[in-house]
Amino acid sequence: MGKIGKELNIDFVVSTGDNFYDNGLTGITDGAFEDSFTSIYTAESLQKRWYSGAKLIYLIEWLLLSLSLSLVLGNHDYRGDVLAQLSPVLQGVDSRWLCLRSFVLNAGEDTPQHGLEAV
Repeated sequence: MGKIGKELNIDFVVSTGDNFYDNGLTGITDGAFEDSFTSIYTAESLQKRWYSGAKLIYLIEWLLLSLSLSLVLGNHDYRGDVLAQLSPVLQGVDSRWLCLRSFVLNAGEDTPQHGLEAV
């Protein structure tokens, strides 16, 4: 993933869920956060803010300001403590993590034209 991120000079990544197998996180102090996120995505090309949740609040506007990574929650995540993944405490552990509950996509006339490529 890091190799592709470097090759494509990515601005952000979208994760499609199941961030923590098999049963999500048990809470904000669950070691799975470190084991399955912070310690895994160590490539320089992946050192962007990760945006988590089926929850992409102001995604486009926010990306234009601070290019990041976006995640969604999957069925395995919902087997655990979903609120733990939504907690801002995890962003204190790893600043790339940002998990939000919902999103607003503003693609109106005031939005600057930028190309986004999904890979």
